[in-house]
Amino acid sequence: MQFDVFSPSSEQFAKVILNVGDYEMQVALSEALCRMSIKRSRKEMTNKWFANPVFAEGFNAINDTEFEIDCRTFLNDLNIYFGDERRGVHTIFSTFQTSTSLF
Repeated sequence: MQFDVFSPSSEQFAKVILNVGDYEMQVALSEALCRMSIKRSRKEMTNKWFANPVFAEGFNAINDTEFEIDCRTFLNDLNIYFGDERRGVHTIFSTFQTSTSLF
């Protein structure tokens, strides 16, 4: 099965990156978009994926050989941009009601 990087699905991936609030999910979706696109045609695609040209430019700066570092830079800039509007996800390891462990 071939994935059309101009499809609405790829645009949805990019939209989720902006809104998901979970860093690991953002990394996974960014990696999926990078793997499904060819570097030389990515600039055209990112302008469709991201309405904000700064985000498109940041995504285009991701180099496949330095993915972890470049993706972290892109996502840090993106998440800082949204400031207090960012959503967050925190893992709950246990909960208590008075002295009774619930989880």
